[in-house]
Amino acid sequence: MVRKDKLRELEPPEGAKPRKPADRWTPALIKDGFTPVSNFFLANYNNLKPEITHGEAMLIIQLMFYKWDASMPYPSYKTLAKRMLLKDAQARSLARGLERKGYLRRHVRMNMPNRFDLTPLFGALEQLRTQRIADETAAGKKRAVR
Repeated sequence: MVRKDKLRELEPPEGAKPRKPADRWTPALIKDGFTPVSNFFLANYNNLKPEITHGEAMLIIQLMFYKWDASMPYPSYKTLAKRMLLKDAQARSLARGLERKGYLRRHVRMNMPNRFDLTPLFGALEQLRTQRIADETAAGKKRAVR
């Protein structure tokens, strides 16, 4: 069970000013852009059942680099592998692992890169978050009854 303060640490402190990526990194490093990644994902990808490995998590982050909106990203395995310093087959293996675990759906296109559907992962993370909140609420009620 996760304590309430663990979920709160994912949120900015009350009264905090909106943060800019350049405030977190440096203006020079942000000139080429930045990739938003969910704090809940970063804090909990290893708590999903089945677990996501570190390599699979990095593949997801690389896919998010190509995900600009609700559309499915479609980088090639060659591109993903190059960015991760892997062989194409290793990047493909990471994607297959995520697919077997139910977190990714690959849409194969002839003579074009796959489209990567991350909605199963998003659903699993939302379900985990909902369960955590329910567990915290139940734990709080139990303490209040004592």
